[in-house]
Amino acid sequence: MDLSAPLASFMNGLDAVALRVVARAGSELTGRQIARLAGTGTPANVRLSLLRLADIGLVISVPAPHATMYSANRSHILWPAVEIAMNARQELNRRVTAFADASAPEGVTVALYGSVARGDSTKTSDVDLLVVFPDEAALDVRDEFVTGLRDNVQLWTGNDAQIYDLTESALAKQEEDGDPIVDSWASEGIVVFGNSALGMRKAP
Repeated sequence: MDLSAPLASFMNGLDAVALRVVARAGSELTGRQIARLAGTGTPANVRLSLLRLADIGLVISVPAPHATMYSANRSHILWPAVEIAMNARQELNRRVTAFADASAPEGVTVALYGSVARGDSTKTSDVDLLVVFPDEAALDVRDEFVTGLRDNVQLWTGNDAQIYDLTESALAKQEEDGDPIVDSWASEGIVVFGNSALGMRKAP
């Protein structure tokens, strides 16, 4: 699935973008405003998407003197599913946190990085995770945790999970050596469990 645009797993890509814009708006919007905020597609195609969304009731359309105004229909029976889909990445973070809380050895840090963390992933993108173990963690314990995390992420999302695991001392060595991947972790990494290594921000 595309964790950066999860609604696209259920509907036409432009319909998904238009619905996301409407859902996040604090007030009614015109079709032209929605097209501008969508950042993709032509105004005419966005208008067609809005018509389809209005036909199934997820969007309310109200004719006005100079334009049709659109708003989200949060009373729709399917709206809870829309909310769940839009919050898919947050749900992934929550599940990773719960899995780590239940099975990780003490002192582990788990962080999301790569395209999913940046918000520019596609449906074929891997879910990139960094796992930092304390030096004293036994190798078999590390392997068991990484394998379980990888399998669960794939089960939850349908995407492959690429897990980079290392010890705290190995991380310090790579940082000292100026390994470029460390800069990537520091700049885009989001800690979902454990300590904020490398100054990475914590997941909300």
